[in-house]
Amino acid sequence: MKSWYETDPLFRGFAVTLMVLLVVVSAVSVSYQEHREVQLYRTLQGLKKQYEKSLEEQGRLRLEEAAWGNLAKIEDRARAELKMQYPERTQRIVVRR
Repeated sequence: MKSWYETDPLFRGFAVTLMVLLVVVSAVSVSYQEHREVQLYRTLQGLKKQYEKSLEEQGRLRLEEAAWGNLAKIEDRARAELKMQYPERTQRIVVRR
């Protein structure tokens, strides 16, 4: 049985070329995967920041909703900003069925 180095020179040249080509393709593939991983990590970080901002906004909106749930606060604001007041007894109309 012949060893690989005792085989036909054309076959050896083909085998070496094929191995070099496979090594280069493998190296390019690893490099591409690393690049893609960095891009995805950056995207993930951006999405995390966006998520944190959304959570902060949700908290603020819940506080505002709780504040507006207080009818006395709504009444105070209506009186102060809109100059609203309750109608007098003579100005009220009661509709009955």
